[in-house]
Amino acid sequence: MPSCTGCKVWRVQGISRCPRSPYPSHSGAAPSSTTTAPTLAARADQSLAGLAPGYFARVMVTGIVSVGVRTAGADGAALVMLVLGVLIAAVLAVLYIARWIRHRDRMRRDAKSPESAFGYFTVVAACSVLAVGLQAEGFGTVSVVLLGIGAAIWIGLGYGLPWQVLMTRDGEPILARSNGSWFVRSVASGPGRGPAAVLG
Repeated sequence: MPSCTGCKVWRVQGISRCPRSPYPSHSGAAPSSTTTAPTLAARADQSLAGLAPGYFARVMVTGIVSVGVRTAGADGAALVMLVLGVLIAAVLAVLYIARWIRHRDRMRRDAKSPESAFGYFTVVAACSVLAVGLQAEGFGTVSVVLLGIGAAIWIGLGYGLPWQVLMTRDGEPILARSNGSWFVRSVASGPGRGPAAVLG
């Protein structure tokens, strides 16, 4: 990068100005007017860092639709929705693992935030709804594995997360920052969606 050392400095209206820069006199390198655009990898990493805890709601609602249309007798449509839900869950699982590896502090902050923490309960509901659908398709072993994952996460989040949120001391009132996502805990525990649904 060019330097002002030894260059001819113009004086415009009493202000020293370097011909290499539109800015007033400076020392060292001339400021650059170009901005480097973030790379694709950098943009992907930024998106990963901002991945919200509640994205498993996509899996949850897809699985619920699958169970609903199966109840109505549309087994083919139910299978399509179930496969779609499994694929979405697989992609999200990879993304959340990658986020834990690269942006662990962000995930911990989300788990303490009243605005976002309860979104993690969508993982429980997603596991349970997929387990119901897979059991109906004859995949009993996979269904039980998902049931175990959902139950383990529910136990950890159900007792640890609310306490962690309520004990957060960041200078702002907790209840004033509550929102509808707090009801996801009830959704993840309710009949037909919680871990007990698979056994029912």
